Amino acid sequence: VLPLDQTLRNATVQLAGRLPTDAETAKVLAEGEVGFAAVMNEVMNEDEFHNRLNEIFNDVFLSDKYLWVNQGNGALDLLDSDDYENKAWYSVDYPSGGNEANEDNRNCANRLSNDAIAREGLELINYITRNNLPITELVTADYTMVNWYSQKVYDADLVNPGDSFAVLPAEENPCLEQSSNYADATLRYDPYDFKPARITKTLEHTTGIPHAGILTSAMFLNRFPTTMTNRNRHRSYMVYDIFLDTDILDIEGSRPEDSIDTTSDVPTLQNPACYTCHTVMDPIASTFQHWDDRGRRIPSYTSANSWSSNDIEGPGIAGKKIDISGTDVYSNMLQWLGNEIAQDPRYMRALTRHLYKGIIGQDLLDTPGDSANEADITAFNAQRSILTSIGQAMAANNWNIKTAINGILLSPYYRAAEVDESKLVAANHIGSIRLLTPEMLQRKLKATLGFDWDELRSNDKDNRIMFGGIDSDSVINRITEPSGLMIAMQELMATEMACRATAFDFTKERSPEINERRLFRFVSTEIQPFDKDGFEMPSSIEAIKTNIQYLHSVLLAEDLPLDSPEITATYQLFLSTLQTAQNLLAN
Repeated sequence: VLPLDQTLRNATVQLAGRLPTDAETAKVLAEGEVGFAAVMNEVMNEDEFHNRLNEIFNDVFLSDKYLWVNQGNGALDLLDSDDYENKAWYSVDYPSGGNEANEDNRNCANRLSNDAIAREGLELINYITRNNLPITELVTADYTMVNWYSQKVYDADLVNPGDSFAVLPAEENPCLEQSSNYADATLRYDPYDFKPARITKTLEHTTGIPHAGILTSAMFLNRFPTTMTNRNRHRSYMVYDIFLDTDILDIEGSRPEDSIDTTSDVPTLQNPACYTCHTVMDPIASTFQHWDDRGRRIPSYTSANSWSSNDIEGPGIAGKKIDISGTDVYSNMLQWLGNEIAQDPRYMRALTRHLYKGIIGQDLLDTPGDSANEADITAFNAQRSILTSIGQAMAANNWNIKTAINGILLSPYYRAAEVDESKLVAANHIGSIRLLTPEMLQRKLKATLGFDWDELRSNDKDNRIMFGGIDSDSVINRITEPSGLMIAMQELMATEMACRATAFDFTKERSPEINERRLFRFVSTEIQPFDKDGFEMPSSIEAIKTNIQYLHSVLLAEDLPLDSPEITATYQLFLSTLQTAQNLLAN
């Protein structure tokens, strides 16, 4: 396996977009895995880590579909004006017909409000992680997450009334990304400062929303919608897949060859071929009966709730049914469901599966079939055993998701450097070798070079998709093998970033007192390997090789002696490039 210091470097670059500090590396080398976990627990409090966590779980929930960059008002359009009087508060505060600054303020407030609502589910995960709360609150939390902008939309009540939202300095005004016309100080609230809140009332229904974590978010309910005939069964399917690590379509049994049953009054209840799956799926579908196709809550006492239980299993999960004799339980079925999910052992397995794929970049091994060989069975059992241990450690530590992440980072699936194939035949799944997502690549560039590539900025959706990214809507699966177009983009990036990084680094100060350079800390442009008569200059050559050694460490995580073949090969490449360039300049 990789040494712990190199594992730390890989983890901080991948999850926090930076290289580890000398103090962090020293702590890991001195304290081993205990020190590694302690360092990573601090890393996992940083903003860049939470950006990465957003990406991991958005690949699951796909709620970024509703971001402004993808759909404009995609998230706000999901909310009904009959429920939320302040839905378009920005149009009231900044009415049309004003000056240019007023219009720009309205557009910015619109964008920030939309994206706050789109991200409320992902921000719930961030809040849970930052505060070391149990990740079971993802489905049990009796609150949602709002920033200053979305609180105005919902007219929500903060869980802690004394909380206040962070205000940014004028030069960090989030609206400056769009225009320089902003003068209104009210739009300087930090759009990334989210706090727990409750929607205690809506215009249509004074009882508000009975929160059940992400289950009652309009983003979740719309991203996985229902229809009059589907009757929440797609939502049930996704609950099983996302939270219970169960694919209902993999349930054993025969499917009817003719999907049209003309002999049964209610095939899903009476036809054994249908009932095999529907007895599992439909109880959870019934728990969503108070949420319509737009994710609006329909209280049981309104005429809009036309749910009938005559042709579908009653609300429940895994053989347990909700006692609908009590009106409180009847009105809060998703709260009941969330608590049942949190107590189900499959929830632990589902969470570790999502984290594993996000960090390692691979799906878990499929359950071996009847024709599987012994090597595949051994690999599956070993993986299941290790991940079960990781999940159990997370659950034992108050369901702290950081414990599971540390477990995956310290596992052979992340740290393996090579595999003895004479002892382990099925080994393709071991080792974190993956094609970086556009977001991960940008962080790695920032960590090593100090800036990212213009062509993959967050507002350039088309380039990100061409480079293997997703828009959480029409493109929801990341590319795992590079295409010809991606390779061409990589070559362009390599050329542009190398030229920019080299020239930029030489503009920074390098002196015995101050060394601001990232790449060329040991050389200057005056240092040449030969004097004007063509004789070698040993001190200059040593400085050049020392800098090459440093570059191997910073860019490739290779700690090599100065006389290693790798350093010599890179030095020879430098010499040939230098001589070619000098000849071109002379001609």
